[in-house]
Amino acid sequence: ECVRTLSAHAINIFSVCITRDNKFVVSGSLDRTARVWSLDSGERVHTLTHNDAVRSVCLTPDGKHVVAGADDYSLQMWTLDKGENVRAFRGHTGYVKTVFVTADGKHV
Repeated sequence: ECVRTLSAHAINIFSVCITRDNKFVVSGSLDRTARVWSLDSGERVHTLTHNDAVRSVCLTPDGKHVVAGADDYSLQMWTLDKGENVRAFRGHTGYVKTVFVTADGKHV
């Protein structure tokens, strides 16, 4: 049974994750954005912009940050509550296709 359909990305979605408290969904897309959605209302909460396709999204274990990897060879970190970009991780020599944050939240 479909509970909710979230629509706004212009093209393909590559990655989706859900917060541990089941309040938010984060999606990453070829349209160069990661989007944060409220699961309760289905409304888009934030649009997080990259310079290229977003291949992977992940949440920190404390649920406070979104990390997204993209075809621009970078990872970006945003606050979940305000959608503010707080850090860029640069230095990759290719697309960032998978993002993972360790259980202690110390390493991306």
